[in-house]
Amino acid sequence: MKAASVWIAAIAWAAAAQAGPLAIGDPLPRAELEKVHGRLASLGSLGDSGALVVFHSSACEESRAWEPTLIELGNSATQRLVRTTIVDPDAGQGSDPQRAAAERGIRFGYVADADGAVARAFGASSTPEAFLFDGGGRLVYRGAVGTRAGETRSYLADALDAMLTREPVPIPVTAPAGCPMRSGE
Repeated sequence: MKAASVWIAAIAWAAAAQAGPLAIGDPLPRAELEKVHGRLASLGSLGDSGALVVFHSSACEESRAWEPTLIELGNSATQRLVRTTIVDPDAGQGSDPQRAAAERGIRFGYVADADGAVARAFGASSTPEAFLFDGGGRLVYRGAVGTRAGETRSYLADALDAMLTREPVPIPVTAPAGCPMRSGE
């Protein structure tokens, strides 16, 4: 199993902070992040098929309930050439995020956002909250992962499948449910 790439601190932003949530059709915000090993990587870069960014808090019960689904969707999206990143405002606080990601089976980016800069750039308001971008870097879905953790309906999975088959996303915007964002306060 390939070890997860874990990104820790936001270094520089090439996009201004959002006044509100991104709208369908908006471009993927760009950010340079420092990997644990000191190299820079861009959050704004796409996989061949697009990008998935999910705000998730290890301190939020609702986020933790969705974690198995998020890991499964993220690993699947990565295999389908969608660059996937989890942004966690609580990662690294008293733990080793690289080891934690590997133990959970995360095979995609895992970024800490302690100052809330990434959340502000996306206009994210709660965790979990997903943002899915097509291969052209345009937002095609934003909102909740699904109706309720443990249930089979996943808005995000439906959006991902539609995007990858070049069909319209059936429900492009949903209200995220979970814990309000606290990072950077």
